[in-house]
Amino acid sequence: MVKDVARNPSLLSRRDWATAEDIHGFDAQPIRFKDEVLGVLALFTRIPIPEQGPAWLRIFADYIGVAFVNARAFEENDRLRARLELETAYLREEVREAKALGDIIGQSDSLKQLQRQIDMVAPTDATVLILGESGTGKELVAREIHQRSRRSEQPLIRVNCASVPRELYESEFFGHTKGAFTGAIKDRPGRFEAADGGTLLLDEVGEIPPTCRANSCASCRKNNTSASARKPPGPSMSVSSPPAIAI
Repeated sequence: MVKDVARNPSLLSRRDWATAEDIHGFDAQPIRFKDEVLGVLALFTRIPIPEQGPAWLRIFADYIGVAFVNARAFEENDRLRARLELETAYLREEVREAKALGDIIGQSDSLKQLQRQIDMVAPTDATVLILGESGTGKELVAREIHQRSRRSEQPLIRVNCASVPRELYESEFFGHTKGAFTGAIKDRPGRFEAADGGTLLLDEVGEIPPTCRANSCASCRKNNTSASARKPPGPSMSVSSPPAIAI
């Protein structure tokens, strides 16, 4: 620090310049962050350096040091973010390739044939029957058909027909009005109405009582989408007549 150049002119290497610019004072403080020196903050004044000048310059230098470190951290964050976004895009592409069948994972000829069948029926309003042994993934196929259809934004309503009491089948599927029977305290929509615009998945459809099957089949004909599931032998998928999705 040079408080007054006039008293110590030898401390400046460019005295002619200082005289021409009427420089009277000089101070410099290192710009530091922790133990790292990032630069120097130098100040030339046209008045002698005041007593509090070095303290204020020290404060400014500390703030500048923090700003430098923050800027460097932000730059590093931007670099890491760009790298992460690139890796994420790559991984998403890998997942899309690995899950060409959605949640159905595999590359066998049988699964490729299944994919072609799903692609064939998903864009339609057909009612599809999916056949297969228990545990072969019939519900996965039904959900994949729903996801690939234009109804994918609408609900997929699943009903386990085996768990519905025989006397409540019509109420469960077609709903009821208030007072229709003992315990009907309010109107209740049925599963067909709840699935309007979406997909109705009927699991264990073979458990529907014979007396209710006629109404259920008629509703499947009228609804755009309905899914029926049962457990007959032989893993295969076929479109029934009338069309139906079954798992």
